Amino acid sequence: MKRELGFYMGLAHRVSGLALFLYLFMHIVALRGLFDPPGFEKEMKFLDNLFGLLIEWGLGAAIFYHAFNGVRLIAIELFGQEGRQKKLFWGVLAAMVAALALMGIFMATAKDSYEAQRARFGIFWVGLALLSATPAYLAVEMIRQKMLGRHTVWKIQRLTGLILVTLVVGHYVFMHLTFNTGHDYKTILERMSSPLVRALDFVLLVVAYGHGTYGVVTILKDYLKPSLARKAIEAAVYLSVVVFTLLGASLLWSLPYSAN
Repeated sequence: MKRELGFYMGLAHRVSGLALFLYLFMHIVALRGLFDPPGFEKEMKFLDNLFGLLIEWGLGAAIFYHAFNGVRLIAIELFGQEGRQKKLFWGVLAAMVAALALMGIFMATAKDSYEAQRARFGIFWVGLALLSATPAYLAVEMIRQKMLGRHTVWKIQRLTGLILVTLVVGHYVFMHLTFNTGHDYKTILERMSSPLVRALDFVLLVVAYGHGTYGVVTILKDYLKPSLARKAIEAAVYLSVVVFTLLGASLLWSLPYSAN
């Protein structure tokens, strides 16, 4: 049976979402290294090579695709653009390629002089403002249309997805603007010492886990028949999310900020 383009885009959306959900657990574990500066620096040195750059660049591919394709899905649901799947696909692909090309430049020149890097921070804030405009418009449109016939959890899933477009993409790009912003122990602690930054990181943590959990449970329900095994897996997912959300929150408020 011939599959439509939308099927493969949806499949890639689920695969990228599942990968990001699993990465969030690993990311929290990695952040525990901030309590051990020598150990954290050792971890960062492991990534300070072409292999490490490809891993971080691949992470960006998953983030950009999931974010941009999520915007596509919500736009279709709001405005009924099912007949323009191919054009929307090329739009998602073009945005993803452009974002990855920009990140490739940032990563390849991450150790340039401060003067050479300073301009990219301005580019970041302008780009983030432009990026945020689309999710904000779609969120307002969702509220305006009231999304009749949709249940509350469905609405929350879409709204959290729109919030994450700005938070996750912004966080990823900012952490790779220079080498130090995402790999230097002191620079990271200095950034996270701000209560505002910690509050934003906490919102990102909670919203990402909430959004991801709904997505994973939906996948389980789509591919596994109702059974005790499926209930056990779902329970394990919920328990893991609760534990790691609490762990992530404790990290944000207990890191040795005064020691940097």
